[in-house]
Amino acid sequence: MLNMRKTLLATAVITATLSLTACGGSGSDKKNTPVTTTPVNKAPTAILLSANAIVEDSLGAVVGSLSATDDVTTGHTFSTDDARFEIVAGQLKLKADLALNYEEASSVKVAVKVTDAGGLTFSQDLDIAVTDIENQAGVNIYQFDSAFIAGKSSVSYTGQIARHALSAEIKAYMADVSKNAELNNIQAADVAAKLNAMWSDYAAVADSDLTFLGADFPSLQTTLADISSSGKELSGKIAGNDGAKMYKDWQAQGSFVGWTDFGTQAKTPEGLIKHYFDLFVAQVAKSNNGELNQLAGSDTLLPLHVTPEGLDLIQLVQKHTLGAVMFSQGTDDYLEEGLNAEHTQDGSQSYSKLEHQFDEGFGYFGASRNYLEMTDSEIAAGNASTDLNFDGK
Repeated sequence: MLNMRKTLLATAVITATLSLTACGGSGSDKKNTPVTTTPVNKAPTAILLSANAIVEDSLGAVVGSLSATDDVTTGHTFSTDDARFEIVAGQLKLKADLALNYEEASSVKVAVKVTDAGGLTFSQDLDIAVTDIENQAGVNIYQFDSAFIAGKSSVSYTGQIARHALSAEIKAYMADVSKNAELNNIQAADVAAKLNAMWSDYAAVADSDLTFLGADFPSLQTTLADISSSGKELSGKIAGNDGAKMYKDWQAQGSFVGWTDFGTQAKTPEGLIKHYFDLFVAQVAKSNNGELNQLAGSDTLLPLHVTPEGLDLIQLVQKHTLGAVMFSQGTDDYLEEGLNAEHTQDGSQSYSKLEHQFDEGFGYFGASRNYLEMTDSEIAAGNASTDLNFDGK
C-alpha cells in the first residue's frame, strides 16, 4: 500500500513537470533548448609526401603522393612554382624532360602549397634526397653494346669529335696569334693561310699537333688524324654547305638574318665565318705595320682579337661555329630527319643505321660520355672527371 502510494506520487510529479515544460510556463525552457554550433574551417597545418627520395638521371621521375594534415581529409589541391617539378593527380614529379643529378646536389628543396576546399592555404618546403646510381651503360654513361657483333660497341662518332677539336684548335690558334704576333713576327698572310686550312682543308692540318688541350692535359690523341682520318672539314658541314637535310636554304639571299655586315663575303653562315677571319687578319696586318690596336675614340689598347669597335673575334668565330655547324648538324640533320633511318645493321658495321644517326647527333652535342656523372663546374673545367676509363689520359 505504501509502495503504491510512492509510485503514484512520483508519476504525478513527473506528469506535472512535463506539463509545465510543454506549456512554456517555466523559465527552464531556455536551458533545455539545443544550441546549434556552426563549424569553423581551419587552414591545413602540414604537407606530407609519401616518399622523399628520387633516383638521379631519371627523366620525369615521380617523387611521391601528396597529402595534408587538416581538420578535413578531402578537397585539397596542391601546387608548386618550382620550375623543375609539377603535380599530376596528386603526385609530385619532375617535369617530363628533367632529371636530377646527384653529383650536382645530393638533396633539393621544393616549395609546395596546399589549398583546402574553403580556400585556406598552407605552404611548406619539402626536402627530397637524390639517390646516386653507379655508372651504368645506357643509363648515365653513353655506352651501348652492339646487337650485331659480339663484344663490340655500337657507339661511333669520331668525325663529330674531330670537328669539335678543329673548332677548339682554331680558338687556341687565334688566341696564340693575338698574344704573340708582334713577339714572334707572325705575318698576316700566314695567319690567313692557316685559318683557311683549319676551316676547309683537313688534310693540310690533320697531322699537326693539337695545342688546345695544353701541356698539362695528357691525351691519347695528339693530332686530328688520331681522332678521325680524313675529310672532316668544318666548311663541309656548316649550314648551307650541307643542304641534304636542312629545313631552310641557307645559301639563298636573305635567308640568314641577324647580321648585316659580311664585308666582301657572301651573306651566308660560312660567309660570316670568313668575314670574321678577314677582320682578324686585318688586325694582324695592322700589327705588322706597327699600328696600335685601340678602342675607337680612346687611347685604350686592345688585344689583337678585339676590333676597335669591340668585336671579340675569337668568341664570335667559336660561338658561330658551335651554332652553325655543331647545333645545326646535330638537330637539323641527325636528330630530326636522321631519326627516320631504319633500325637495321648499317652494312657490316657494329651499329644500326638509326643508332648511328643518334650517335652522330650526340657527337655534335659534344659532351663526355659520362657527363651525367659530373657536376656543371667539372664539365666546364674539362678536368680529370672526363677520364672515363681512369687511365690518366
